[in-house]
Amino acid sequence: MADGFLYAYRAGAIDQPDNRALRAAHQLQVPLVYFIGTRPGWYKPVFPCYVREDDPSRRMVLVTPGALRGPVDEPAPLALVDGRMGALVHRSDHVWVRVLDVPSALTARRYTTAGSVVLEVVDPLGYAAGRFALEGGPDGATCVATDAPPDLVVPVGALGAAYVGGMSWSRLAAAGWVDEAHDDAVATASAMFTSARAPWCAMTF
Repeated sequence: MADGFLYAYRAGAIDQPDNRALRAAHQLQVPLVYFIGTRPGWYKPVFPCYVREDDPSRRMVLVTPGALRGPVDEPAPLALVDGRMGALVHRSDHVWVRVLDVPSALTARRYTTAGSVVLEVVDPLGYAAGRFALEGGPDGATCVATDAPPDLVVPVGALGAAYVGGMSWSRLAAAGWVDEAHDDAVATASAMFTSARAPWCAMTF
């Protein structure tokens, strides 16, 4: 086993509630609080800890201290008395979005504010290339191919970045990823695509 400390299953059946919880913590990789006894009636919390390995044959799990994992707008650091004690130590992504069918993808999601925009998508591989009229809002959306003049001309990579709401069209435009053909088109698209919380992938694979 890797570095860490071993924690034994509870006595009894392997699928009793506490043991099921330990095994679920391993499968889901959710953070745990581990309490270390320092003297009778006194405990020191270690947070976060993760169950890194599960060995049912030995009835043990491997627990290791780690860093809290969450979205970039994780609210937990705001609960600290001294916010400077919380620091971003690692940032990585687990999922990339590559849109293949633009009408289906944009129709399937919901939008924070109602609006409409014509997107011209540039895709060197041709899968998502075309011009599409999107009209959407909180209750649903329609997206169809169109010959209307585009409001925004975007590479397919920019569409993937904005699709789940974590990257605004305004930021993409500032980086030179978006050509705005009509005034306020970037602002309209940003307001539509934004999300209340930053998207993130809770699973590692």
